[in-house]
Amino acid sequence: MHIRIVTFTIGVPADEYGAHAAAVAEAFTEWPGLLGKIWLADRERNRYGGVYVFASKADADRSRSTSLFAGMAANPAMADLVIEEYETLSEASAVTWPAMTVPPPRDFAPFGISSHPAGGVRRDRRGAKSGT
Repeated sequence: MHIRIVTFTIGVPADEYGAHAAAVAEAFTEWPGLLGKIWLADRERNRYGGVYVFASKADADRSRSTSLFAGMAANPAMADLVIEEYETLSEASAVTWPAMTVPPPRDFAPFGISSHPAGGVRRDRRGAKSGT
């Protein structure tokens, strides 16, 4: 997995930014390899952003060519933009966040392991991998 953390201050009211975030959130689901995005807000410091979880660094790199990504740097309402990216420590992360394991290659379907539509491995309530 690969993580991107983006933070910025905004030059618009917090409620206006919240409405904008809700309006564009669906577009992020179209990024191949994006397993999820957590939206950040610190209203007291006027600091906002997101934590993006990608299946791979290649997926993160590919997302840089999208209009959503390019729009962050071009948006005059976003200042003090900071973008950081990290690889993950897979073994330790699997212990502390088992639902966020790296999905198997799609070639594993004949072995009863399928990828979740959002990119993760399906698991049952006990955390065991599911074959559906």
